[in-house]
Formats: sequence, C-alpha cells, structure tokens
Amino acid sequence: MLKEVFAEIPKFAEVVSNELQVFIVGGFFSNKSTSEVFEYLEEENILLKHPDMNFPRSGHWCLIVNGHLFTLGGYNTENHEFHKTCEAYELIENKLTYKEAPN
Repeated sequence: MLKEVFAEIPKFAEVVSNELQVFIVGGFFSNKSTSEVFEYLEEENILLKHPDMNFPRSGHWCLIVNGHLFTLGGYNTENHEFHKTCEAYELIENKLTYKEAPN
C-alpha cells in the first residue's frame, strides 16, 4: 500500500523518470545507505512511499524499461561493499524482484 509522506530526500539518491512518473531511489541518509523508494507527484507536490528495495544502496544506477524500475549496483554502507545486484520493481503491480548480476 502506498502512502503520502513528508520526507527529507537522501543525498546521492538516484532520480529517474518516464513520461508519467518521477522516482527517487535509495541514497545516503544519516550516515548510511537507504533502501527507500519514493514517487514524486508534481501536481500535488507530495511524495508517495513505495515498498523498500531489498538492499540499501547509494551511488547506484536506475532506469525504467517496459514498466519496470531497475536499480543496479551501488554501495552498501552496512557491509562496506559494492553491490553486484539488480532489483526490478514492477511499477503496475508494485512487485519487487531481485537478481544477482554476473561476475
């Protein structure tokens, strides 16, 4: 379930958009990476909170292709490692899947 939130935007978050939506994904907040996903609704000037990613990420890449928001790579401050993973968020059904990237 999506809900309206009032949140500070994390540093090093990835902002990605398609023709209809703008997403703010992950980033660095309070000295740690975050797994949060927000959608910005311009007409209402609000943020909607989407389900969190499986892993916190900062300095990552995002793209939207065929109704999926893909999040790739990035840094995790919890284990001090760079991700070799990809997460795909199905925008229509709010479904998140995780895939390991090849080495």
